[in-house]
Amino acid sequence: MRAARLPRSLSRLLTVLVLLTCIVQMTDASIPEPLCRLLAGGIASGAAKSAMAPFERVKLLLQTSTTYSGPIDALRRISAEEGVFALWRGNLANLARIVPTYAMRFALLDNFRTLVRLGAAADVKLSLAQELCAGAMAGAAVCVVTHPLDLARTHLAVSSSSAASVGVGGTLAGLVRQHGWTGPYRGLLVSLMEIAPYTAISLGGFEYLKANLGGPGLDPRTKIAASWISGLCASLLCYPLDSVKRRLMVDGVRGGGKYGGSILRCVTSVIQTEGVRGLYRGCVLNALKAAPTFAITATMNDILKVRLGCGPGR
Repeated sequence: MRAARLPRSLSRLLTVLVLLTCIVQMTDASIPEPLCRLLAGGIASGAAKSAMAPFERVKLLLQTSTTYSGPIDALRRISAEEGVFALWRGNLANLARIVPTYAMRFALLDNFRTLVRLGAAADVKLSLAQELCAGAMAGAAVCVVTHPLDLARTHLAVSSSSAASVGVGGTLAGLVRQHGWTGPYRGLLVSLMEIAPYTAISLGGFEYLKANLGGPGLDPRTKIAASWISGLCASLLCYPLDSVKRRLMVDGVRGGGKYGGSILRCVTSVIQTEGVRGLYRGCVLNALKAAPTFAITATMNDILKVRLGCGPGR
């Protein structure tokens, strides 16, 4: 009988945390600001997402399948039938996507916030509309780059053990064979429709709340509260679009694709067969996961930027 091993994603998380410790010890060294922002966003998101990975997989299964009666049933059955570590299936693909995604989002956010100032002085507070616009642009720009990894992660999370064994590269290669070179970008339009308002509310809302609650010197507890509120609002408001995106991504994975890539057909089909509540399957679990995940990521990102020398408190 083989000894149980940690999933590769968790092993890599431990490596990241060790590297984080080394980086913090080296903060006296000069780190280029773009690299500093990328490191802060990447490390913060990797740690937060791995901690919440089991809830992410359950949410995906509830969004794309009617096999489970609810989150507790899904957690119990997956653990019993596939083992506890199966709850982290797809997390390696998720980390490969989420670490560069949040690293680029946080790094680009500052650039887009400068852009929407339209020449105004740096000490002038941005309006809510400007913050939302900057957040939306940061999310949309990164989505175009990372969508194939998001698609691969979704396929792996809903696949059986044997199908998931092909990994990220095998999944993307299979999509190319099945759908051509556009295969890895299936569902990109609905992804953009979902992620732009999500990052507008979460990132833009967080920056707006920070600026109006005390500015750069805001204490971590208030930052956590502000990011929790913005993350929760974004999660609840954008969840139906996220459900549609996931369904389109996995349409045909189990055979018998029925949406043909049509957003309208997907929405109509779900409402006809499951009612409007079908678009909100797993919404509560997602809110319980997304809000603290974003709160940890955003607050940790701000703290790391200061420690690494590229934050407002340096």
